[in-house]
Amino acid sequence: MSGVLRALRHITAARIALAGTVALVAAMAWWWLAFQPLIEIADMPLSSAAACLVADSDLCSLARALCKRPHLLDLDSYHPAAFWSAFGLLSLAALRGLSRDPA
Repeated sequence: MSGVLRALRHITAARIALAGTVALVAAMAWWWLAFQPLIEIADMPLSSAAACLVADSDLCSLARALCKRPHLLDLDSYHPAAFWSAFGLLSLAALRGLSRDPA
């Protein structure tokens, strides 16, 4: 067994779930910082902005391009890969928790 796999063997499902939860909260905060001005000023419906959390579309790109309002921390872009990375970690934690073999 390689050293990396041996090291990963000791990571529990709870630790993976914690990392996934932190990543999900960070992704949602990043999304909110990027899209809150669009929802507030540009009258972008929350449902349309929420779709930008999981996928980048022409509507998301257009709304970001048209928004000239300053964003908190200069976070005017968001990448859905942040959400999907968190989702992947949470899925891995669920699979690891269901596994009978902890290895």
